[in-house]
Amino acid sequence: MQLYATLAHNSQIEGARTAEFIPTLKTNVIHSESSETDSKLWDSPESVAAYSGEPHLVRSERAAFDSCFSRGLEGRRVLDLGCGGGRTTHFLHEMGADVVGVDISQNLIRAAKQRAPQIDFRLGDAESLEFDDESFDLVVFSFNGLDYLHPKSKRCKAIREMWRVLCPNGRLIFSHHNLAAFFFGWYKFMRPWKLRFRAKHILNGNALKNECYIRELPASGPGALIAYHAWPTQVIADLRSLGFELESIHSNSLLLAFLQRALRITVLTKLADPWPYYTFVKRNSPR
Repeated sequence: MQLYATLAHNSQIEGARTAEFIPTLKTNVIHSESSETDSKLWDSPESVAAYSGEPHLVRSERAAFDSCFSRGLEGRRVLDLGCGGGRTTHFLHEMGADVVGVDISQNLIRAAKQRAPQIDFRLGDAESLEFDDESFDLVVFSFNGLDYLHPKSKRCKAIREMWRVLCPNGRLIFSHHNLAAFFFGWYKFMRPWKLRFRAKHILNGNALKNECYIRELPASGPGALIAYHAWPTQVIADLRSLGFELESIHSNSLLLAFLQRALRITVLTKLADPWPYYTFVKRNSPR
């Protein structure tokens, strides 16, 4: 229960109430922010407090790790991107992985090192990774961290970098904000303000778009966040075009996970989970 209480707390921070919709990815409405600006945002005291909590894994992360590496992570080289205060890095280390945690925030990396000085934590940018080609068996980008790279060109650049540093047949695990759940979701998506948010974007047609960026509260100032939202079909198509193939999908909901196993289908998870986790396998060169 403590794990899910922490998960609920973090999802409130990460999925803060939406104040402004950024209409479409196919215009130049969203301008790139520098890595320096991003690092200042994540270096704020609020971000450090939010992402330096007790280490834990959410249900879908544990399922993804077990699915990829049923014999454990002993001896596996793992890159934990957007590691924050080391929430997932701690468990990857405990599972036997040779793990490196990377984050753009100097203050979060400092907090991570203070908590676990035995783990290799480094300051770095997902768009320009300072690692050799084919260095890792697994790359993890958890808690929708990839969605905060904008515009989409920055997101795609980071995915290409992850492809580059992965070994052949290496795995990429990440989650995303799921637009399909605006229509079909209930898990973590039934609070009154979230219902109003869902209704607003269904009625104005935004939730029908394949993909979009949404500005989260506060809508201005150093705390503003812009997050990528998409239907799973768009996410899967993008990853395929960038050299990955979908291997599995995992839900944070007990019910959805049960139905997926019992019915041997993933469609319910793709439709109803607000932020499902995916496992992709490195295949062909990115186009």
